[in-house]
Amino acid sequence: MYKTNINVFLKAGRSSALAGLLVALFLNSTAYAAALPDFAQEFLDTLPEKKLTMETVLYYSVTQSDSFRRIQAAGIDKEAAYLRTSALLAWRLEAEGQRVDDESAVNGFGPERTERTNYRFAISKQFETGSQMQLEFLNVDQNLRFPDSFTGFDNFIGNTRFSEPRVTLSLSQSLWKDSFGQATRDALEASRMQEKAIENFLVSQTGQWAYEISDLYYQAWLAQSKARADLENLKRQQRLLKIVQLQKRRGTSDTVDVLQVESSLKLAEQTVADSRQNVSRIFKTLVLSLGFPEKWLEVDGNLVPTKIDQPIAEASEICKSGWKAAAERNPKLKQLNSELVATEKQLEAAQGRVGPDLRLQVAASANGVQSDFGEAFEDVSAWRNPRYVMGVTVSMPLEQKQEKADILTSLTQKTSKQYELGQARTDLQAEWVANCENLQRLKFKVKEFRSMMGLQKDRVDREEKRFRIGKTGAFQVIQAGSDATNAELSYKRSQVEIRNVAWRIQQMNGSVASKILEMGKK
Repeated sequence: MYKTNINVFLKAGRSSALAGLLVALFLNSTAYAAALPDFAQEFLDTLPEKKLTMETVLYYSVTQSDSFRRIQAAGIDKEAAYLRTSALLAWRLEAEGQRVDDESAVNGFGPERTERTNYRFAISKQFETGSQMQLEFLNVDQNLRFPDSFTGFDNFIGNTRFSEPRVTLSLSQSLWKDSFGQATRDALEASRMQEKAIENFLVSQTGQWAYEISDLYYQAWLAQSKARADLENLKRQQRLLKIVQLQKRRGTSDTVDVLQVESSLKLAEQTVADSRQNVSRIFKTLVLSLGFPEKWLEVDGNLVPTKIDQPIAEASEICKSGWKAAAERNPKLKQLNSELVATEKQLEAAQGRVGPDLRLQVAASANGVQSDFGEAFEDVSAWRNPRYVMGVTVSMPLEQKQEKADILTSLTQKTSKQYELGQARTDLQAEWVANCENLQRLKFKVKEFRSMMGLQKDRVDREEKRFRIGKTGAFQVIQAGSDATNAELSYKRSQVEIRNVAWRIQQMNGSVASKILEMGKK
């Protein structure tokens, strides 16, 4: 459905697609549809129920708003830490070429000119086991030229042009520092946990972003509800004025009653004007927050058909699952827990790097020396001239100041993260309990306010009927109308209040972010 909505406005470009949602904000009934541009009416017809809903707002916010893209941008480098750490384990390819033409002064039996061409290729890798491997191919093409005074010397020494290819496989194993790669594996695991921490941070930020968008939408819906309630009260005052003027002409009412009703009517008119202005202001804020084109700021936000969502049932089910289950899903706690594990692994890696770098090294190579490269390489491939090397190397800074500093830094970070996680768990548990208890309380509150609203509306209807037959005064009708308006607004506010709590519970549970991220994938 929503993809169809976007496609409707592809002809008008990206800004028109954004503008389509705003059009929906300013339609209150089919009576206004005639004043809309064709593309606006076409877009309105594709909306669910032809009304603006929370799902619509969130969908277009996810697909179009800069605020959501900013959150997504924060996750671009989430793999950076792991890539930096694992870079040491990446395959490395080396290539080298060299041409030497040497005519240096030599002794009486040396060549007067040396022409040499070197080619070298090597591929190497370090493994998580603390091992290093390198495979190297080296070839030397050399031509020796002797002075003319040594005529015949060439026949004694043989052909002066030759090729010498060599293949070498070398291995190195850490035996102490980074013993068998344990420190390397710890560092890699720390990087992986940092990546998970960033992922959960994005989930937490997405949930908070969605909560703010939902709160803004609720403010717009509540402002509209108030404007409609104030308008209803104004119509009531207008009916009352007609009645009291008629009664005055008949002599059953006096000027004081007319003045009182006229004064009340003017106040109602001003209240309607203020509430409509408030609706316009809030919808302009919504337009700007969602990144819509500025031309839509000129449209009256009071004409929007809106509908609020129903998140209460889902929030109730989340509360039934209990705090422990919610804590396992809470993105903030998951983020801090991943960060704690990362610091623990960093500490273990730092401790593993203390001590001498004791390495066992072995190497095997074969070469060939022939006037023809093919014959020389055949000797190499047949492993006719092998060479083996084995050795041990030790390297250690005497004071190890850097290693000690890394341990202290990691230990400080680990301790700090432990306290932060503990405090966050306590705070979130308190907030969780308070919100779930508040949700149950607000269910009763909404029910009571709905009943109160019905009673007050029944009262004002009865007061108007009594006023028509002269059994009550204008003041009682005005007061009843004011009480009915306030009761309706109290009911509407309680609806927003309980939904805000429901959204907060879903945010703490991580379920809001899951829905939003799923929208972003569509």
